[in-house]
Amino acid sequence: MGWLGNIFGSRKRRERRAEVLARLTDLFEGGGAPRAWEPLVEALRADPEDERLFHLAAKVLRSAGEPATAELFDRAADAPHDPQRLFELGSELLTREQAEVAAVLLERALAFFPFDAVVRSELALAQARAGRPEAVIATLALHPCLGDDPGALFEFGWASLLAGDLDAAEGALGELHGAPSLRRKLQHALARARHGPMEDARDYFFVEHAGVLLDSAGRLGGRHRALEVDAARLAGWLADFGWLLEAMVQRPRHVVAVDDAAWPLADAVARACGGAVLPRTKSPPSRAIVPVFEAADVEAHDDALPDDALIVALTADPTRSVSRAPALVGAFAREVTLGAELFSAPAGEPDPTLREWFEARRALLPPRGPRVRAAWIPDAPLPR
Repeated sequence: MGWLGNIFGSRKRRERRAEVLARLTDLFEGGGAPRAWEPLVEALRADPEDERLFHLAAKVLRSAGEPATAELFDRAADAPHDPQRLFELGSELLTREQAEVAAVLLERALAFFPFDAVVRSELALAQARAGRPEAVIATLALHPCLGDDPGALFEFGWASLLAGDLDAAEGALGELHGAPSLRRKLQHALARARHGPMEDARDYFFVEHAGVLLDSAGRLGGRHRALEVDAARLAGWLADFGWLLEAMVQRPRHVVAVDDAAWPLADAVARACGGAVLPRTKSPPSRAIVPVFEAADVEAHDDALPDDALIVALTADPTRSVSRAPALVGAFAREVTLGAELFSAPAGEPDPTLREWFEARRALLPPRGPRVRAAWIPDAPLPR
């Protein structure tokens, strides 16, 4: 009966695949690429061997103006057992910040060549950006060049740190030579991680970037899918920002508005921390405070800001790379709505819970503790 079971199992799988494909096609034809893409990614993660999903992904991406990535999907579908095509597609998706599906495809590529160091490194990077540190550790533990490759050693140490295995991270740090910037980043993060267990997005952000997150509430510990920022919420955040900036920046506190749209926020932050808004200039002073509504807003102005500028962002999208991680963030959120008359509410009082958290870590936060300028890359396992 074994062969009969195989026949019926194959039939059921074909029927299930046909149902999934029909549902996704209807989503695409009825709502276009924005409506179909996320369900399609979930389907690819569940069944990365269904070539028809690859062709549908290509069609969706072409309609969204992404012909190059669409072509890679078609190429992979036409030669499903070609690891090079899977690797090229997975790498491209990783650069497009589609880490979850990139990891699935790179895992398939690695199955063909399990001792390929390049594929294994790329897979580990995708797993890291998908917030799967345990998978990174398992992938890199078999890395043929782990002992010689600073990048692989750093990823192994970083994943161990985020997974809570500080001894393994310390061991990787001891072997990490020839890459001083990576060594310094891991060393500082280890010092912060030894302060205590990481429980929410606030702790992860502190360990990774010596940054302070105001909002650590909710089921995801400070990471929201959708968030409305109204006048009352902003008033509370401004009180927190003001108290934190007074503790982190000595007088005079120079606040810089990156553009006209950011001027009301810069003025409110300056009043909260006892600073002054400077006129726009090509060379802001050292330790300038730079408020923005969303962390990505700093991208267009980053080159003109000093390396030690303190970026103050109301919100940050944890799934999007940004050239510089903020020093202070109100909340992590993917979809943000700004309410009307944002600056109309009276000033509030600093959150006592945040003050207690900050005071306990003050020696490891600026200006006492080192904060290395680094990009924000969505590779931390923030609560999901």
